[in-house]
Amino acid sequence: MSAIFVSANASNCSPSSSTEIATVKWVYDGDTVKLTDGRKIRIIGIDTPEMPRKNKKGEAFAGQATKALREKLAANNNQVRLQIGKKTVDKYHRQLAHLFTPDQQNLSEWLLEQGLATTLLIHPNFTFAECYQKAERRAQLAKTNIWSQTDFQIQTPAQLDKQFTGYVRLKGTVHRIKHRKRRVTLALDEKIYITIKEPELKLFKNLDELAGKTITVSGLLYRHKKNAYIRLLHPSYLEY
Repeated sequence: MSAIFVSANASNCSPSSSTEIATVKWVYDGDTVKLTDGRKIRIIGIDTPEMPRKNKKGEAFAGQATKALREKLAANNNQVRLQIGKKTVDKYHRQLAHLFTPDQQNLSEWLLEQGLATTLLIHPNFTFAECYQKAERRAQLAKTNIWSQTDFQIQTPAQLDKQFTGYVRLKGTVHRIKHRKRRVTLALDEKIYITIKEPELKLFKNLDELAGKTITVSGLLYRHKKNAYIRLLHPSYLEY
């Protein structure tokens, strides 16, 4: 598949004054790069399709997202501005940062607007959350790149393949709500379990009011034993 490119709107995702200049040595994929000083950077706010790995097929538009980021960086002599996140390192020891071109264009916003990434809002790195959501929404409405695919359209739990894992947008009815220590679980159409845990739980209000309502959720679906789960990371991933 070839990627469609769109012109960027004026950005409201501008960096703060506390940025540093760095040079990118290598682009692993659309959301991870290596700097010349040896640091591996996981770009905050986005998730791009996975490149092929051992015994695992790559996802659609993975190559296009990687190529787009490489070309964007090359056009700027591989120079970037880094704004380090409130949470600075992930569990893989990658530094977490928002990346900008030298003229302050936000690269997460740009990739989202190209339809080559989905938002990935993880506590507490919410600095540009609203901006990223708007960029993603523009790409969704235009059905740009990944949003042109059937798998990225809103589905019901019954429409999902029983072995499917990955990004989904699901619409269904909340049949049960279960409270446990530091988590709430919503049973969606008796097939999918939506979990909201600490520290994100404090961001969600009046969850008990969702009982019996039709909701739409988005996120990464994973399977454990015979059950399927989506962990909600931010209120913007829940609509009703």
